Amino acid sequence: MNIMTIVRNIICTFLLIFGQPVALASNDVQSLEVKSEEMETLSVSTTLNIKSNVLSEERKVLVHLPEGYKESNKAYPVLYLLDGNRHLPHAILSSQILHQESLIPEMIIVAITNNRGTRTRDLSTNKVAFSKFIEDELFPVIQSRYRTSAIKTLFGHSMAGYFATNILADTSNMFNNYIAASPVLQINEAHIVETFNQLQMPNISERSIYFTLTDAVVEGKAAGDAMTSFVANLTSSDPKGLNWSYDFIPNQVHMTTPYITLYEGLTFVFSDFQAPKIASLQDYEALGGMAGLNKHYALRSEKYSVNNVIPERTLRRIGFTILDDGHSKEALIILETNATKNPNSLRALNALGTAYQELQQNQKAIEVYSKALALAKKLSSPAQKRFEREIKKISGLL
Repeated sequence: MNIMTIVRNIICTFLLIFGQPVALASNDVQSLEVKSEEMETLSVSTTLNIKSNVLSEERKVLVHLPEGYKESNKAYPVLYLLDGNRHLPHAILSSQILHQESLIPEMIIVAITNNRGTRTRDLSTNKVAFSKFIEDELFPVIQSRYRTSAIKTLFGHSMAGYFATNILADTSNMFNNYIAASPVLQINEAHIVETFNQLQMPNISERSIYFTLTDAVVEGKAAGDAMTSFVANLTSSDPKGLNWSYDFIPNQVHMTTPYITLYEGLTFVFSDFQAPKIASLQDYEALGGMAGLNKHYALRSEKYSVNNVIPERTLRRIGFTILDDGHSKEALIILETNATKNPNSLRALNALGTAYQELQQNQKAIEVYSKALALAKKLSSPAQKRFEREIKKISGLL
């Protein structure tokens, strides 16, 4: 069973187990009537009831804050979910898994729920008003109540996927990132294609869209044809400044694509948050070496309000990648830098000692393992047995 299958099963399990919160209490925000209450759904979420002047009705949104939000003072990107009552549980789980693996930043999740009988109106026939509600009423409420950064991501499935794609086409500066699962582009394919052909973004890093579809047998021929036309036109027109990716998802049905799409989509649109993909010395040098790494993490820090220090495991991974690529001198420089920057990391010391050992620089290996052994004893770490064993083994070779 591969990791994606495991993730899919976990997400489906949580969807079956956890229900949705309801709302009460009151607090005025920017002249809109807003009611709120904290409830439990996977972890604490807040339900806001917003009396919308644009839609002439009350709308409910669910807000999930990342772990440690109350103890921090930083601003967070915001993920907005359409059909939010359906998608909040798996969005929370996906964001937690991806953040733990340093693939995306921590984020605030805002789930926009549907009122009974208004979904088609909001997402299609009167989408302009619904868009105005989001931009003119919901955004100010979220920004006034929570510490939000300027980075906003919109996720939608099916008709909501069409709505999200249409927002990018017509109001490209409303969100930074767009994720659309099985969007029903056939609703107005000609408009979507024509408008995307005219898109001209100021900077390639500012707008991203990730979208998917499964087999036309289950999605319908019209959906498959519309997607084929859309992808072909995007490929040929190549809108400047738009970072886009389309994935065909096999062996699924229309109602299962959003779970995989959100997981993969978040990974795609936040690719600049991730460690640079370095598979060889050539990749490392193309990035600019250590200076390039420092620049990447400085820009990452500025954009996402996170630490600008290169992670220990990133330097360790790059060092061994270059060592495996046959460039021991360059690899040792990286691993030595890592150990110097992280003198209290057993992993950094172990990596350097292992590299020296593989290169048969036995005296240096013993010196590093000895430092690691002393640190392991200080930390009462079981790793001290490994370091004692390696020191003994190498000493027998001297």
